[in-house]
Amino acid sequence: MIIKTHYGTFNSSISGDLLESRFIRRLAKIFQDDLSPAFYMRASKATRLEHTIGVVHLTTLVNASKEEKKLLEYSALLHDIGLPCFGHIGESVMQRVLGKGHEENALDIIKNSEIRITLKKEGVLEQVIKIFNKKHYLAKLIFGDIDLDNTDNLYIYQIKKNKKPKHNPIKLASSFYINNKKIFFSSDIINEIRKWKRTRYDVYNSLLKKERLVKSAILEEALFYFCLKDRSILALDNNAAVKQMLRYPPSKELLECLIKNKPLKPKYFEISENDKEPRIEKDWSILNKSVIKLDKDITINTNKGLIKLNKIYRDKIVHIAF
Repeated sequence: MIIKTHYGTFNSSISGDLLESRFIRRLAKIFQDDLSPAFYMRASKATRLEHTIGVVHLTTLVNASKEEKKLLEYSALLHDIGLPCFGHIGESVMQRVLGKGHEENALDIIKNSEIRITLKKEGVLEQVIKIFNKKHYLAKLIFGDIDLDNTDNLYIYQIKKNKKPKHNPIKLASSFYINNKKIFFSSDIINEIRKWKRTRYDVYNSLLKKERLVKSAILEEALFYFCLKDRSILALDNNAAVKQMLRYPPSKELLECLIKNKPLKPKYFEISENDKEPRIEKDWSILNKSVIKLDKDITINTNKGLIKLNKIYRDKIVHIAF
């Protein structure tokens, strides 16, 4: 099957039934940027489906066996199906109300839906489950540090904001090779990795803008209030979730602050107009470390791709995840 992506076209071995699955099609209505353009005009316009298919494309470029590539394709296609509405903002709520993240949720879907039947028919079910459980050597290519997921994530985020990424995902993906169940980079790709770090810096610097952090906090709280009433909203796409929340007064009040760009009510948040914009220092070396504490209010965990902002509201955490 020939599939078109933002990198061009590629030939995929993935089952057509799986590509048309309701879990995959749902990703077309969830923005890759957790704040959609409806809430934040400078948000990236990429969808989770565009990103997902982009990651699948990159898996086909890895220097690996036919069986390994097949496993990577299926794992890449399914890697985001566990994300709730509003992506990682929704995931933060899901952690609060259900106690699980999107990867655990994806495993639940794989094991308890029609996807299980398709994967079993294709002979990859047990291996894909191992990858999602991080018990397979290929897991690092989907859930690692510099992996195919974040390589595309950073790239499509920038191009959908009409910005030019510093790195080239095609070069990075083509530099991965697997030998004796171990994953390596080609030695001539070091400069491209440096460019990837610079793209990552640009994206994080964008995600740390005060305005968007406050908007993220508002959306998370609006979704949380609704989840106290009905947790099933997490399985909806963005548009369907917004319609539901606008029918529920506690959520509606906060959501309208985002949609109509109303002044924010100070009772919810602790950021004032006089607060400085949080910024990442222009030092690429900080991205080499797993955890960087910039100051008492901001900690970045680059392994999980999370920015923990203690300052946003009391003891809660806003997840701006990549």
